Amino acid sequence: MDSVLGGQGVAGNSGRVIFVLDAANKPGGRTQKQILEAANLPKDVVSKLIGSLASAGLLMSQRAPEDARIKRVLITESGRKLLSQVTAALQPPRPKELEPVLKIERLSLF
Repeated sequence: MDSVLGGQGVAGNSGRVIFVLDAANKPGGRTQKQILEAANLPKDVVSKLIGSLASAGLLMSQRAPEDARIKRVLITESGRKLLSQVTAALQPPRPKELEPVLKIERLSLF
């Protein structure tokens, strides 16, 4: 998993990165406050992480139409591809002669 993230130039705690990408992948994204509350991390840590993922082109922020004070965090296409690669990397290796018993279709932490 770290090699997949590192290959995209994403550094830091891989669990936190995946958590934020998964949250932003939900329909309509999530607000930074929702991510902050769910992650149970200090505000500055979450803000810095979201900022670095946005700088890497994996996330984007946009103002919520219902309230301009609210910022929604949304995943980009690059972020979606990376999340898909991470999900694939988490698949257990399986023997060629056996059909998959369980396949993770979507990683969901929210």
